[in-house]
Amino acid sequence: MTTIHVTASRDYDVLVQPGLLDDAGAQIARTLGTGRTAAVVAGETVAGLYAARLEASLTRAGFRAVTFTYPGGEHCKTLATYAALLDFLAAHRLSRSDLIVALGGGVTLGAGAVVYPGARIVPRRVVGAGAVVGIGAVVLVNVRAGETVFGNPAKPVEVE
Repeated sequence: MTTIHVTASRDYDVLVQPGLLDDAGAQIARTLGTGRTAAVVAGETVAGLYAARLEASLTRAGFRAVTFTYPGGEHCKTLATYAALLDFLAAHRLSRSDLIVALGGGVTLGAGAVVYPGARIVPRRVVGAGAVVGIGAVVLVNVRAGETVFGNPAKPVEVE
């Protein structure tokens, strides 16, 4: 396995290895522990290809795995889809001690992050938990947890 250390607003490691999806549950368990619910979130195309393998890996590692699938395409990344995700998480009784696993190659949003209409986020960026991305913002770098950003390019602003 190859580990690539990324230095960013919050450092993290990227693991590279053929078949790693089948070992994802064990990798997550080593970092976060087990006995929680893991909600897999993916577009329908990606979910159709990979969600069952990821769910099986999470279950083998001791998680209760559930999957939320939304229609594919940018036109479906709406507040209505976000509301459906929140309803799904509530119906499956997820709490702050559980986890959400984003499956796909796009933007990853932390729990409670809000992205307003017209915002653009380049692929493979992370918008941290509780962050707010303002209307029309263009996000080129990761947004830290709790941070509010506006503008083009998006820059942090103080909110009182």
